[in-house]
Formats: sequence, C-alpha cells, structure tokens
Amino acid sequence: MIDPFRKMGTAEHKSSRKRGKDKSASPPDKSKKKRQASRQPNTLDIDFIYEQSTNGNFYERYNHLQALENEGVLEYTLWQSVLQDVNNCTEKKAFIMALLVNTKWATTGSACPLRFVSSNDPSYSSQQSFEKWLRMLLSHNLDDRLDLQADRIQFLSHCVSSFDVPEVKRAIVQLTNSPQILHSVSEKRREYELERNPALKEAWQQSQTMDLKSSVAFSFLPNLIKQLTETVHLSLFVDEEREAKLDETPESNNEVEEETDGHEISSNYNKEEHRTSQFIHRCLEFLTDLLMCPSTRGPFLKIMLEESAVVVKCALSPLYSNQRQWNKKTNRHQLFGQLLTMLVQAMQFAVRDFDCNVSSTSIQLSEKDVLTQVHSKCSVLQKMCYRYFPEKMTEFAFAGVDMASHSDFLHRFLAKLSTAELQTLTQKLRLSSEAFSAKHETEKEIRKYLIANLVYHHAARPSQSATLSQMPVYPNETLLWDGNVVPPGNIPILHNKILALPKLNLQFLTVGDYLLRSFNLVRLESAYEIRADLVDAIRRLSPMARNQYEDDVFAEPRVEPDGEEGKSHYDEEELKCALKDKEHTTFKGWSRMALELESFRFVKVGTPKLGESVPSSVIGELTIDLKALGDKIRREWDELREHDVLFMVAINASRMSGAPVSYKTDNAAKMNVKR
Repeated sequence: MIDPFRKMGTAEHKSSRKRGKDKSASPPDKSKKKRQASRQPNTLDIDFIYEQSTNGNFYERYNHLQALENEGVLEYTLWQSVLQDVNNCTEKKAFIMALLVNTKWATTGSACPLRFVSSNDPSYSSQQSFEKWLRMLLSHNLDDRLDLQADRIQFLSHCVSSFDVPEVKRAIVQLTNSPQILHSVSEKRREYELERNPALKEAWQQSQTMDLKSSVAFSFLPNLIKQLTETVHLSLFVDEEREAKLDETPESNNEVEEETDGHEISSNYNKEEHRTSQFIHRCLEFLTDLLMCPSTRGPFLKIMLEESAVVVKCALSPLYSNQRQWNKKTNRHQLFGQLLTMLVQAMQFAVRDFDCNVSSTSIQLSEKDVLTQVHSKCSVLQKMCYRYFPEKMTEFAFAGVDMASHSDFLHRFLAKLSTAELQTLTQKLRLSSEAFSAKHETEKEIRKYLIANLVYHHAARPSQSATLSQMPVYPNETLLWDGNVVPPGNIPILHNKILALPKLNLQFLTVGDYLLRSFNLVRLESAYEIRADLVDAIRRLSPMARNQYEDDVFAEPRVEPDGEEGKSHYDEEELKCALKDKEHTTFKGWSRMALELESFRFVKVGTPKLGESVPSSVIGELTIDLKALGDKIRREWDELREHDVLFMVAINASRMSGAPVSYKTDNAAKMNVKR
C-alpha cells in the first residue's frame, strides 16, 4: 500500500520550493554570436555544410548543426543573405536553414523558433523572403531519403507553432488552405462540395483566374498524403515472420546497437526501419497540427483528407490492425496507433468546418447537431441501398436510423454485397473507391477497404462527454508506464523523439478544445508525478525474489526411458519451472509510506447504475501491520480518512532484472508493476 501524496508534501509544494531556489538567469550575450557570424554569406560552403548535415550518424549530424547554431549562422548569415536577395535562396540552403530551425528548437526549447523571421527593417521584404524559403524547401527532391523528409515535416510543424509571426502564418495558410488543393479531389466530389457550399464555389472560381495549378500548394500536400498511405501499406518494419524468429531466439533481443537517433534499439530494428517510422509519425503529427488549428483547418484541407481516406488506409495497415499482437513483444508500434487516434479525433472534432477563418475560433457543434449530421448521412446510405440493391439490403433500408448508424450493424449488412456492388455504392456516395496502389492491392484488401470506408463515414461515434465520463479519475498502469505520453524523467529526450501529446498553441478551435487539451495535459502531468512517487517507494522497498525450497521438489528421482535411474532428478528446464513456482517476493528495504498488505478481500461490488458499465461502488477490506513503525509514522497512517488516495501495487520480483530501464523499453515490463 503506497501513499504518494504524504511522502514529501504535495506536488504543488514541491514545485514552489523548486521555484524558490531557482536563480534568475542572465540574458545571453548576443554580441559574441554576431562577432562569430560576421563572415560574409559567400564565404560559406553550402555544399559542404549540406553534406555534413545530411550524411553520417545522428551524433555527427546533430553536433555539426548545433555548432552552426551556436555561431548564429541561421539568423545572422543565411537568413540575412535571403533578406538581401531572395534569389540567393537555393534548395540546399533552404533545407540547411530548416535543419537549423529544428536544432534551434531542440537546444533552446523555444515555443517560437521562427521569431527571427519577423523583421522591423522596411527596406527588406521578410514576407517575400520567407515564401521563397518555403517554396524552395518544398520543391527540394527528397524522395529517396525518408529521414530527411521527416526533418522537413518537423520544420513545417514548427511553422504551425510559430503563428505569432505574421509572415510564417500567412505562408502556411496559403500552403494548406488554398482552393488549388481541390485539383487533387475527384471531379464528382469537387462539384458536389462546390454546389453545396457557395462560399467555396466563389473561392474556387477566383482561383481559376490565377495560374497556380503547378504551385506548391497544389502538389505538396496531396503528394505527401499519397506517399504516407503507400509507405504505411508497403512498409515492412512490422514483419510477422521476423518477429516469430526473434521469439525463437530471445537472446538476440538483448543485443544493442547504436541507432541514428542515439537511443538504444534492439538489433532487429535497423536504420531503414527507423527512418520509415520517423517519416510516418511525423506525417501523422503534422496533419493533426493542421487540423487542430483554425487558421489551417479549412474546408479544402478537410475535403482532401476525406477524399484520400488517409485515416481508413492507415487503420487497415498492419501497423495498426496487428499492433495488439505485436505489443505483447515490443512497444515500438504503439506510438503509431496513438498518433492515428489523435488524427481521428482531430478529423471528427465537433466543429463547423466551413465557418473556419483565420481570425477567430470556430463554431462548436452540440451533441445533438453531431448526431443529426450522422443520421442524415446514414439516411442517404439507406436510400441508396434500397434503390440499387433492394433484394439484399431491404432490412437495412427499413431499419431505424439510430440502429443503422451502429458500426456492427453496418458491417453485417455491407458484408452481404459483392466487391463490385460495394464499389458502385461508394461511387454513388462520392467517396474514394481506390484503396492502395493497383500493383499491390488484392481483391480481399479492396473489399475490406470499401467496407471500412463506408462504415467510417456513416457510423455514429461516442460523444466527447461520454468519452470523458468513462475515463478513470486516477491513472491506471497502462497510462503510468506508457513512455509515448508520459516519458521517463531520468533520460533526456532528444529533439527527434515524437510524443503523442496535445499541443498548447496560440490558436484553438473552440473554448472546449482549449479546455480538453488542458485537461489532458494536467492529467498526464499528474500521472508523471504519481509514477515518480511509486517508483521511488518501490526502489526503497528493494523487492527481491526468494525461493522456497521444499522436499517435494526433489522428492522423487527421475527415471530414464531405459528403466535406469538418472544421475540428476530434473533437467535444467524442469528445475527452473519447479523453482519458479516456489518463488515469492520479499522486501529487504522499507519506505515510510509503503507497507506490505497482510490480507485483502472484496466485501461488496455494487451493480452498475442505469446507463453505466462500471460498478457503482467497490468496497474492500485490507489489513496492514503498523507495529514495526515509529510513533510519528504510525500517527500519519492513523490520520488517513475517507477521501485520502492510496494505491495498491502488485510487484513480482522474479521478473525484475534490476538493470537500468532504457528509453525503448516498457518500464512496466522492467519493474513488473501492476496497480
């Protein structure tokens, strides 16, 4: 039994004591940077810097970029040369500047690493210079290097977080919310959306007078989404056969090699696989950032994402569909599922998308409005099924719209249609019928995609209030030991590590969006502090496994097949199994607010209330021994009252290795702790 809140005071008191000890930091001396960066731009060898920044291992690249950033090359040399003449901005120089911005964010932790773009000098056009920088960066061909593409997408994410700089905000909004994006949408879907929304039709007609069809705004995002879906579908860094072989040779999992990001990764996780996963994760993070910002969450972006069905295709990939099976062996693929869940939540956020603009927040939809939209779409689906497939879909067509919008109900009836009929129905509803690349898709994959796409667009989703009400008040073991959302505090996190965390930017979709993000961050912060207290108490207890040797383990000698008595009673495997059953956990240390339970039993489990699925109350009875404690500590335990929070932790010392926990390893598996 552990009480984490009484050990050293509350988290608020601890943070206040820390703030009291901090000394005010003196401002950095920028004159040294200016003197070091006083060299002319033409003296820099851009080709040499590009080679050093893009080739080699992670440490070499990062140290080289950090040295350039410390000398002020980005602000005082490269950016000044672009301000003086935009024609000086080449593709390689633009990419080097993007890498330096990423390094600047990693070293300084600045919330706005692009603040230097804003210039007060009227003689220079910083807006035109940044647009030229962005255009040359996006036109740089990096098809053969997924790791460099991930760095470029990371820079774009930093641009979204730097919207307090007007030049950056205007350029990114033009990139992501341009009517030219609709060129990548099918003609039927484009005509349907334009006829349904007069404001979109007017913006589309105005854009046709400009020669922007070959611009970056038209080509970059559609090509990025297409490459993302193909990479997710074809990537083999989740290989079932290879994972099965690794299970046969567990000692290979202990081999460690240096990886491109400087972390310790098992040998079966090579550099190419790491680059692929970094690219996929960065793409999902960037799309989520765009959708959670009102300036970039425009109708054109939303239509393109729905037409490309990026959510459905990622959900059907082996990375997501088999993650539960592989997560039993490794925690590498869990981040993909968490980022995809965040993308789905951003896509389905209850907001009126066609009212989004760059100057204000969006209009929040009520639960009734969201349910009305879902029922309207499902009603159209019922009419289409009855019109074209009356023999197979009569029961579905005449079912209640509330029942028809359930995902299981939709799956059961859509499975009755053939693949050709599903394609016809999808085209009639103006949805994308192209699953993946025609060279790699099979009949089974096409059919599975068509059904999943129809269910995704017509199934009802649980409301945000229902989801929040089902969350536990205190974190469980799944959240406490998840390094993707609650990272370990004893290991520094490098700048290329991606976390599945909500971001507090300058803009929010609605007031409810701000409150929801703040709630999630506060919840994760409390989980981090609770885990730190639990780990500290468990380490003080010093759990160890002790064998109970009993006579029945070695009582009977083992008889060989030829009838002769063997030299040893048990072979090595049988002896390990016999001793493992007799192991139990003991504690050789002690902690002031952590005691071993003498007994525990459930007294009463209440029935769930109407409309709920969890018990209304759970009453248990536990026994602890206080006689070994001092008077002061015993009084603290006696002062526990009704609403004080305690945690019951199950510890299995036989599975604890005692080795330091690496970043890529699940902490719960190392410590074998359950709450």
